[in-house]
Amino acid sequence: MGATLAVDAMGGDHAPDAIVTGALEAAHTLSDVKIILVGDETSLRRIADSKRKSAPSSGGLPSNVQIRHTSEVFGMCESPRNILRQSKSNTSLALSAKLVADGEAQAFFSAGNSGACMAAAIKYLGVIEGVDRPAIATILPNATGHFLLLDAGANTDCDEHNLLEFALMGSAYASKVMGKPNPTVGLVSIGEEEGKGNALTKSVSSILKLMPINYIGNIEGNDLYTGKADVVVCDGFVGNVILKSSEGAAEFLISTIRRETMPSYRAQLGAALMKPVFRRVKQIADYAEVGGAPLLGVRGGAVVGHGRSCSTAVANGIRMAASGVSHDLVAEIERLLQLSRTVTTKNLPTL
Repeated sequence: MGATLAVDAMGGDHAPDAIVTGALEAAHTLSDVKIILVGDETSLRRIADSKRKSAPSSGGLPSNVQIRHTSEVFGMCESPRNILRQSKSNTSLALSAKLVADGEAQAFFSAGNSGACMAAAIKYLGVIEGVDRPAIATILPNATGHFLLLDAGANTDCDEHNLLEFALMGSAYASKVMGKPNPTVGLVSIGEEEGKGNALTKSVSSILKLMPINYIGNIEGNDLYTGKADVVVCDGFVGNVILKSSEGAAEFLISTIRRETMPSYRAQLGAALMKPVFRRVKQIADYAEVGGAPLLGVRGGAVVGHGRSCSTAVANGIRMAASGVSHDLVAEIERLLQLSRTVTTKNLPTL
């Protein structure tokens, strides 16, 4: 048996139906992975039974799926700080993180409150030695495949230490999990020339040059999707703006194409001929195809899914969590952090 993954079955806008459905899908393709669904057992079994009746060959609970019962749920709109309270220690989210902390699982997945997911991971798993702030990393499409953006919103105010950690952790993930040998690392700035940017980016850029990673310097917003960098580093404020702007731009383009094809029969005919192309483009840009955002820097695996995750997104998020475990990501992050400590310069803050 391979990795064991805990899944918060009650977190997300479409929980528990989408979570159970996605977990069952993942379980059938990850036969060597054990999945523990954490949530209300009666509800979870009812959903699983309905899947068995509608699809006898793929429904129900496979031998590699178990249920850990709890009737308590952490609300999507609750303050993330509440997860730290003792009264919230038996919620499906908290118990999922606890399973990793106790060694019963190696990673957990949740599509619930993202801030609470991070708080739970820090509280129960703890952070890797040398990491000040864990980061939410988001995988986005580009001209050459995908790139990793971090931080995507967990840390809005950052210093040189934080951005340095993000660069090292992102490089480790891109290398081990995304299969990018010697991944290129770029720092988001307002110009690619050395010396461009604010005080923070200028300061951290000089430090990143010394690190055991393939740092290529500044990267501007218009180069994010060209494939120039495999790992894109920024603070969480900038990262979240990039992420939300990208999502909004994609939705705007799709809706504009639909609107512009309606008045004209010729346009509708052309759109029909281009439908396979549009379908492939939509698939490339669809967050469900990625599944979630890995939380890097905690001592164990954690993947945060989109609150609107459908069953496909859940299945892919679980696969992402399994991949992180199989590639021993935590050990690789620890290795890069240790190598970074060997760098000695008067301009480098103590790690």
